[in-house]
Amino acid sequence: LGDGERYSPDTCVFVPQSINQLFRREMPRDLPRGVTRQGNKYTASLTWDGPLGKGAVRKSGFSTPESAKSYYAQAKGEYLSKLLDYYDGQIENRLTDHLQELILTRGLT
Repeated sequence: LGDGERYSPDTCVFVPQSINQLFRREMPRDLPRGVTRQGNKYTASLTWDGPLGKGAVRKSGFSTPESAKSYYAQAKGEYLSKLLDYYDGQIENRLTDHLQELILTRGLT
């Protein structure tokens, strides 16, 4: 929590692995996270394996990487909302509040 520049009890919080994996950093590449190119079209995909079981969302045929990214962000936000419901009462409220804000304001990229 916070700006990531300070390590203290006020800014650190336990994050379950299933949530933390949604925000892992990847090597830079030419397409947004969750987006691949297939010919002249783009595909959005999100997979998970956590406390809610295994699952995947995949949709092809987007004409731009931005539209595929938007679909990916929506799917990621829906899955994160389900995880927050699952962890209700098990994680700190400040983490839940921060993640809900990300769902609403940042598109989760």
